[in-house]
Amino acid sequence: MFSLRGDGVGRDEKAAFEYFSEAARREHLGALYNLGYCYEKGVGCEADIKRARSCYERAAKGGQASAQYAYATFFENGATGEKNVDKAVLWYERAAKNGSTAAMVALGVLYGAKGDREKANTQFKRAADAGDETGMYNYGCMLRSEGDAVGARDAFSSAANKGY
Repeated sequence: MFSLRGDGVGRDEKAAFEYFSEAARREHLGALYNLGYCYEKGVGCEADIKRARSCYERAAKGGQASAQYAYATFFENGATGEKNVDKAVLWYERAAKNGSTAAMVALGVLYGAKGDREKANTQFKRAADAGDETGMYNYGCMLRSEGDAVGARDAFSSAANKGY
């Protein structure tokens, strides 16, 4: 990541891509996730959504939470032609179990869209309790819709204090 962000060295996206590629060949899960990000965004390489998905899938199956989240978004959005909300939920659940607050928020949104307010509220609260400002805001919205003005105010205030 140091070459990608430029921490302590000059920013060099191509070098970062090469480092991630080498570590990914050794099945390093974090490197696989980062390589997937590079392919997805065209960082240090030509963008290649199919290679991105492949990297995310390998890292996700190995238990890497950020990759599980990214892999789930591919199913939710149909990025490589396969839109499958059930598979997205499965991978978001795995990512959330591994601590991804972004996955918790995504699950809350999907459960809410399906009309399961209880599951949605549980996910937003989990994300909020873990310090995620989007989770705090969404939890506040749920509380407000349930008539809990004080709880909603507290959740909105917490989100605002984190910069939301």
